Amino acid sequence: MLFRTHGRWLPIAVLAGLLLSTHAAGAAVPRQDPAAQEGQRRRARSTDERLNQLAKELNLTADQQARIKPLLEDERNKMRELRNNAGDDRQATRQQAMQLRQQTQAQIRDLLDESQRQKLDQRQQQRRGNRGRRDGMTPPRG
Repeated sequence: MLFRTHGRWLPIAVLAGLLLSTHAAGAAVPRQDPAAQEGQRRRARSTDERLNQLAKELNLTADQQARIKPLLEDERNKMRELRNNAGDDRQATRQQAMQLRQQTQAQIRDLLDESQRQKLDQRQQQRRGNRGRRDGMTPPRG
């Protein structure tokens, strides 16, 4: 009876069915808040994670760890502030973040002995070398 009236109700019924199925499909997909989506881009390591990795790689003493931790915490707070106050100039923000990272690295370097500095330099060279090969397509430099 609904479809007998010269097809006037058929397009409306089809449209209503599409809308209902689209709405139901959308409801089945969990939505994430913007903070969770941002974390998916690249989760920043915590201060403790960074400190533990440095301690492991450089064989830091307890005293060195105690002196480095506030430097990492300060850097993290400044980076957060920088991101929160970032304007449209992403290049300038990136440059400021790189400068902040370099300053922290220099302060950490001052707390290390010669052997640890060499290990830190090797670590940084490896990371620089790996940056260009993240896609697995770039051949090694030689």
